[in-house]
Amino acid sequence: MLNTENASVATLVDTHAVSTLPVNGRTIDRFILIAPGNTSDSSSNPKLGGSLHWGGNFFTIDGVAVNDTGNGGASYSYQTNLTTLPSIDTIQEFKIEFNNVKAENEGSVAVSIITKSGTNQFHGSLFEFNRNATLTAKNFFATSQPKPPYVRNEFGGTVGGPIIRNKTFFFGSYEGLRQRSSTTNTFRYATPSMRNGDYNGVAALRDPLNGGSPFPNNTIPTNRLDSRAQALLQYVPLPNLPGTGPNYVDNIRNVIDVNRYSARIDHNFNTRHTIGGILTYSKGSPYFVYNGGPNQFGNFSDGGYITKSAALNHNWTVTPTAINELRVAYFSHASIRVGQNTDYNPQTLFPALYGPLPLGGLPTMSFNGTYGNIYDSGGSARAPEITRQITDNFSFIRGNHTLKAGIDFANSRIATNPSVG
Repeated sequence: MLNTENASVATLVDTHAVSTLPVNGRTIDRFILIAPGNTSDSSSNPKLGGSLHWGGNFFTIDGVAVNDTGNGGASYSYQTNLTTLPSIDTIQEFKIEFNNVKAENEGSVAVSIITKSGTNQFHGSLFEFNRNATLTAKNFFATSQPKPPYVRNEFGGTVGGPIIRNKTFFFGSYEGLRQRSSTTNTFRYATPSMRNGDYNGVAALRDPLNGGSPFPNNTIPTNRLDSRAQALLQYVPLPNLPGTGPNYVDNIRNVIDVNRYSARIDHNFNTRHTIGGILTYSKGSPYFVYNGGPNQFGNFSDGGYITKSAALNHNWTVTPTAINELRVAYFSHASIRVGQNTDYNPQTLFPALYGPLPLGGLPTMSFNGTYGNIYDSGGSARAPEITRQITDNFSFIRGNHTLKAGIDFANSRIATNPSVG
């Protein structure tokens, strides 16, 4: 469509396309990835029309900024992309605008979402999508293992209608995600004989306390085995494959639950004054996700988030040729990354370590630099990024010209709690 009003270039996705196109994951970023001019596969930091990866895009929902200020992109969730935003079933219009975007938007690209409102008729929808591993193949490199489990259920619904006909309307939605999957990985761990000091069959071990000469029979004496290493080895799984090479394969679980809510109320006082209120809430919990370790350690026991927003807007038709839009908004996005074994105190093995710490975890240790590492990811308490915003735009028409002026005041706070790792 040719736009003669300004020089911006935009991609517009209407409610029909949103509701009929197949969308993997049911998040709005799927439309961003297929937008013309996008050269990135990042859901929260796309490169649209040459935009910067960090801070190049400005995301809004009904005019409310929904950005992860610390990461310079949209508020995102680990592994589930933009489930922080409302369900796609609430979207009336989705627009990506780049090249000479309007001054009211930050960044070089504006990604704006307009949500549905209620009407004089009641409408609703229910849905359920299921994906599972029934017809999938085994991992080519782990055919001795059971097929990795995979069950993904997406379900929810919308409802909207009048509270007072021709005056007050409502629209609400809920969407849930329940995903149980696994990541197959191969590790190299010490065999039972190695844990007892017997390294026969591998390169010679040299005794640092005896001039670097080899240990007799390539075996470390029992009295030379460090009790701290032996204690940590209790967390390391035993090999389930033969040999001393990559000898342990496992399906590491991923447990993800997401719940998304949105509610909207619009009221018409008269033909000149309307107000509206919008609330959104999304939470990912429980959220156990793979981060490189086996099931016993090294992963995120909680990699979830809480995202919420509230907005109140007032539209005033001052004259037939002048309109004022006032909006007050609040937005909060708080991710969390917490490792496993948080009740383990490493000072029990290494009393000289700094402490006490608010979160425990296994200390990072390498066994001979060859037979795997043991570690945990640590973490910190949830620290929300908060944006408080007041926007007022005034538009007026003079003949063939439309002029728009306004003010946008936003206070953003990024607070990072001390991390333990």
